[in-house]
Amino acid sequence: MYSGSTITRYSGQILGAHQKIDRLARRQLEKLLPHSNFPSARAITHFEGDNGPDGVKRKSPGKDEPWHFFQPYDLGDTQLIAAIEDHYAKLVAALQAEDSVRASFEAAWLSHAIV
Repeated sequence: MYSGSTITRYSGQILGAHQKIDRLARRQLEKLLPHSNFPSARAITHFEGDNGPDGVKRKSPGKDEPWHFFQPYDLGDTQLIAAIEDHYAKLVAALQAEDSVRASFEAAWLSHAIV
């Protein structure tokens, strides 16, 4: 999780597991809520690659990296769950405020936390 490479400035906008999940989830949401104010797949994938968690790791290795490893047998290991809850709450707040840029950012980073 939170792994990947940003070889070029376009890395993360087309290829990658998170990007596929972003696009597929957005497509499914469109079927369920055709006129929602949820950001487009393009807006969400803008926050992948250099603009996402993988870019942070490349730009400043070892400093403030969004590492979240999960140890399923350690009941005290809640860092990953807390990150998911945080991004989800911020996504909901951004959607309610109709802040599409913030919603796009939170949706992209939430996909990283989940995958």
